[in-house]
Amino acid sequence: MTKIEFRAALASKLQSIPLAERAKPLDYYDEMICDRMEDGMSEADAVADLGNIDDIANEILSQYTITSLAPVTEAPKNEGGSTNTGTPEFDSYDAKNEPKREKRRSNAGLWIAVGVLGFPFWIALAAMAFALIIGLWCIVWAIVISVGAMLAATLAVGVVGIPYGIYAIFAVSPPYAIYVIGTALVSLAIMLVLVIVIRYVFKGAVWISKQPLKLFKRRKR
Repeated sequence: MTKIEFRAALASKLQSIPLAERAKPLDYYDEMICDRMEDGMSEADAVADLGNIDDIANEILSQYTITSLAPVTEAPKNEGGSTNTGTPEFDSYDAKNEPKREKRRSNAGLWIAVGVLGFPFWIALAAMAFALIIGLWCIVWAIVISVGAMLAATLAVGVVGIPYGIYAIFAVSPPYAIYVIGTALVSLAIMLVLVIVIRYVFKGAVWISKQPLKLFKRRKR
């Protein structure tokens, strides 16, 4: 489950809480997921580490029920004099993690600046990577074509050489005929080896050609 899916599922279970107060626990668990991801967890593992979503929702609802049934007293004041109306656990978590939020904002700004200022460099790097991929693709398929041409040549020598060698026995000389037939048989043997080679070379070329597409699809997801 992704962070967005978790937030949507948790929000659907908290429909009984007013929208303004519902945002506080949702943001709270968003921050918990982000903290776990910063510590090296994947998004799915970070969400799973929170526990069962039904238990989380029941805990939030029970806290809200206790808060809503508590006697009405003056709301506590923050250090700046503003009224604190949120759930204490969520407010303390927000205060504790405010520096992390600021750090994430500053890091985002830094990456944007690097992307804008380094735009010509990134374009040149992308062009080099594209040229490298195209060059590799051409080399791989040139090997496939070369092996295929060798296969066709040996097959032609074998198919033509044997009948011509038989003809040469009577038309030219037996030694020459033996040479021609021997060359044809060697060509056919090489052809059989090339049949096996080109099979694996072709599979390798197809596999290499698919890798950039698979990488692009993964990044797109």
